[in-house]
Amino acid sequence: MKFRQEFEVSDRIGRIWAFFEQPDRVATCIPGVESVQVVDADTLIVRATQKVGPISATLESKVHITERVSEERLQFSSTGKAIRGAVGNFRATNTVSLEPIGDRTRVTVEGEVVLAGMLGSVGQKIIMKQADKVTAEFAQNLALVLSGGDLAAKADGAQKLLSRGSLPKPSPRLDMASAGMALRGDLWSKASAVFSALSVVLSLVILWRLGVQP
Repeated sequence: MKFRQEFEVSDRIGRIWAFFEQPDRVATCIPGVESVQVVDADTLIVRATQKVGPISATLESKVHITERVSEERLQFSSTGKAIRGAVGNFRATNTVSLEPIGDRTRVTVEGEVVLAGMLGSVGQKIIMKQADKVTAEFAQNLALVLSGGDLAAKADGAQKLLSRGSLPKPSPRLDMASAGMALRGDLWSKASAVFSALSVVLSLVILWRLGVQP
């Protein structure tokens, strides 16, 4: 199944990417995201829960970045499986593009998801309706935070912050922490975590709805 989600944020690309350097704040904007772990500069593990009606499911996904162009485009692939509330697994390829529109930025998330080797059209309208809802909430939350708003009053949103438990220690040549600067690779990991987490949520909706067996 292919999907395309698009939204605009009332801010410039540069400021949006600067915000992505604060993954704990960004994570609160993404509905259902529980944790994002950086394995290395190009590999992430994302866990998210999505609730549709009375049923909820949690999925864990390993994401690998395949291409990145600063402040312009990011491509990644992911594989994952349901660990609670659903049975199945998936693989996906995704492209996220940022386009400046005056003082605004258009964000486009495109991808294709394959569930356990079979992908039908049953329930796609319901799936995309939920995907639209998730994306709209993410866009609204992002815009609110960028404008100085506070999401603390919202009941939903991620609670866990980015985990660095398995992130290798950078070499002395690349260690710029003393200067108060993040590593370029780590910055990209944080930015890609935002997009991959959103993709995982969309994929989880599809997985839950179709109920594909492994």
